[in-house]
Amino acid sequence: QAQRPPQQQQRDRQQARVYAVDQAEAEQHPGTMFGMLMINDIPVFALFDTGATHTFISRRCLDAIGVHVSTIVDPLEVSLASGRKIVTSARATDLSLSIGGRILSTDAYVLEMRDFDLILGMDWLTHFHADIRCHDREITLYLPGDDQITFFSTKTRSLPHVISMAKAMKMLRRGNCQGYLVSLVDDSPKARSPHDVPIVREL
Repeated sequence: QAQRPPQQQQRDRQQARVYAVDQAEAEQHPGTMFGMLMINDIPVFALFDTGATHTFISRRCLDAIGVHVSTIVDPLEVSLASGRKIVTSARATDLSLSIGGRILSTDAYVLEMRDFDLILGMDWLTHFHADIRCHDREITLYLPGDDQITFFSTKTRSLPHVISMAKAMKMLRRGNCQGYLVSLVDDSPKARSPHDVPIVREL
């Protein structure tokens, strides 16, 4: 079987673009939002990027969720913001992406990334008729049957571990989070010292 010349192979490559492969680059573009999603019940750090033409997933993430990757016939040539180009011929299909309590089937090309596990590009955003409101950091996806999902983006990857009660109540009223009432009891045995024994009468 005759092989195509290198020039022909270059022309046959699909062209793609992605502006951000790490969080520092993403924060420089106003059309990006971050969020924690789930793929196959595994949490992933995702970037919603209107500057990316396609959807990408990191090899590290694929190894964690154990998804099979297929090889495509015509590789994808990805142009980065730095001017560098990366060619990928690996693609993951039918990923079970959980967002807003719904499971959305998602395909993604494999791309090495530092900070993100998943980049949801314009192919994915267009497919779900995404309405992106950057000022409110909200994304609404419109599904068949007049159904919709609203997702609230985070500003950074690291969320604060402690917030005030007033802020928690405000977030709950706006629907930005879910609240859980938890009662914690430390039932581990504690060693007692002689000083812990109550004194009835001192002699």
